[in-house]
Amino acid sequence: MVDSAYLDQFRNEEVVRRLAKIPPARIDELVKNYFLLCKELCPRAKNEEEMLIDIEFDLWDEQRDPKAAVSKNDVPDIFTEVQAVVDQMLGRVRGERCNLYVTQHLLQEIDGLYLRGVRAIKINERVLASPANFRGVVAHEYSHHCFATGLQSPYSGFQIFEEGYANGVARAAQLYFSERDQNPLFKKRAFARTLGQLIKARAAPQKIPEPRYTGPAAILDDRAAYIAQNRHCLGNMLFAHLEAERGPDIYRQILQREFTW
Repeated sequence: MVDSAYLDQFRNEEVVRRLAKIPPARIDELVKNYFLLCKELCPRAKNEEEMLIDIEFDLWDEQRDPKAAVSKNDVPDIFTEVQAVVDQMLGRVRGERCNLYVTQHLLQEIDGLYLRGVRAIKINERVLASPANFRGVVAHEYSHHCFATGLQSPYSGFQIFEEGYANGVARAAQLYFSERDQNPLFKKRAFARTLGQLIKARAAPQKIPEPRYTGPAAILDDRAAYIAQNRHCLGNMLFAHLEAERGPDIYRQILQREFTW
């Protein structure tokens, strides 16, 4: 069982407090760095908006090619492969079993979902159209499994930190597959997602809404809406910052209970 004091440093309130201390110039620097990483892969774009549009077109080209799609028969082997890559990255010995299901029964905008109660991942069938996206989504959801089982952490109250963690691990996994398979689409997807989330985080309020004394429902609605709208972008910003400051081993350190602010 993990010491609750270790988990407490990952709570939403603490994470937002830490994010508020990051100078705006540092956030601008992170955006610029990821823009330049994208520009190496897509040199024609002149600014952030053009970059995201151009890369999206490149990724759509991949998804329009039926020969590029992941076969359902290959899903178990790819899942095993992704688990091995993530486990090695996190210094993790395979623990509780995690199952993966490809389904049509997810909202269209949801790529994947980790079900904590049953230790299972659901992947939207449409994600199979893109091998780069599929491996990234699987790595992201499997990272939730590693976090949940390794740290015995609930999701509620820790969403920002855990989403940032899962996005960072997925980005690292996509970079690994990009190098191994000599496929730049993995990098494009990883860098463009991070760039887009950093741009969104730059405009997000850096403070969880204060309680309003108009009834409990209003308090819960304000806070729940803030977390729901910003957990991915703020988590991305946090881990883009931490990874730049401390290196990619940060993900292993967190799971191995070696992390402190």
